[in-house]
Amino acid sequence: MSSLFFEMGLLWVCCRLEWDGKASLISNYKSMGIVANPNVVGARSGTRHLVQLVSLQKPLSADGSEHYGSDDEPDDVKSVLHKKRSDGKKAPLQKLTTMQRVYVSRLILKHGEDYVAMSKDIKLNQMQHPPGALKLLCERFHKYEKLSDYSETQGAT
Repeated sequence: MSSLFFEMGLLWVCCRLEWDGKASLISNYKSMGIVANPNVVGARSGTRHLVQLVSLQKPLSADGSEHYGSDDEPDDVKSVLHKKRSDGKKAPLQKLTTMQRVYVSRLILKHGEDYVAMSKDIKLNQMQHPPGALKLLCERFHKYEKLSDYSETQGAT
């Protein structure tokens, strides 16, 4: 049970609010007189039925606590945030775009696996990727591509 104070000009109004742990978010908001989206206050809906989000109506877990897990996030988001998937596996490496394949293949043909030299090559490393980023790009390249396909095109240009 908590008390919230709202300032309305010179008048202070005290509201006594109770959160029902078994009820949904929307029903708790309705019982307290709080609106989820204040921009919609006073506006009339163009539809006859009320649209409610299913994600807000999820029941609580068996132990009564809400689960704020990262299972709903895509693997790309988890990899950026350094989170692990629920099954413990890492997200698979994504394929490079066509421009990235050309970019990385030229660096590999010239420098091999020397990522420091790749990072210092201003002409080929126009994006100025650091050695760590170049290593990841090369891993992604080697997973899906064959370097021999690109060495023939390099000799022709």
